[in-house]
Amino acid sequence: MKRVFCVLLSLPMLLSLMACGNGDGTDTLVADLEQQIQELEEENANLKAQLENYGVIVGEDGIAVEPETPETQKIEIGAVSTIPELCEFTVDYAELKKEVLPPNPDSYYSYYQEKDGMTYLDVAISVKNLRTTARTASDFGSVKAIVGSGYEYNGFSVIEEPGGVDFTYTNITNVDPLETAVIHYLISIPNELADDAAAGIILEITMLDNDYTLTAR
Repeated sequence: MKRVFCVLLSLPMLLSLMACGNGDGTDTLVADLEQQIQELEEENANLKAQLENYGVIVGEDGIAVEPETPETQKIEIGAVSTIPELCEFTVDYAELKKEVLPPNPDSYYSYYQEKDGMTYLDVAISVKNLRTTARTASDFGSVKAIVGSGYEYNGFSVIEEPGGVDFTYTNITNVDPLETAVIHYLISIPNELADDAAAGIILEITMLDNDYTLTAR
């Protein structure tokens, strides 16, 4: 982020420079300088307000302040985490599966079957929308799995339809205000790692720009 410098010369400094002159027309010059300083102060205040409208924090010295990076929080399966005024979420489970089916399949439903040599890590997260407006399900967050000796795997997400009868796409589904939805993050992991009980699984979860870690195995 570029730093913004707003530099204003103080009146005492200018007057001290003027003291070296002969004094003719000093009153007029001082009045002009005071007017210029007032205009610069107003311009500085307007610029600061514009920057803050864009989320840039400006310190008293006129320099943009770098926002603090929030620390990564450790969470556990079944624990409720809250991002005030945005969402409340719970990791329901993180399970290795060859097939991922909706919890209460209807007569017709979608399911996901992993290809040979791979296993799905199904991370189910219940999310409650705390905003006053709807939010697209895909905008809530993402999940990455760190497996074994640092192998990183990303996946895709689907969302349960009401009653858990089927899955649908997160990018075309809205979660209404105060509605709770279950989003599944499906991550493909090689069987070599999935079948190795000694290979740990750490989940790096990002929810609305907030970072969390969860030990799944």
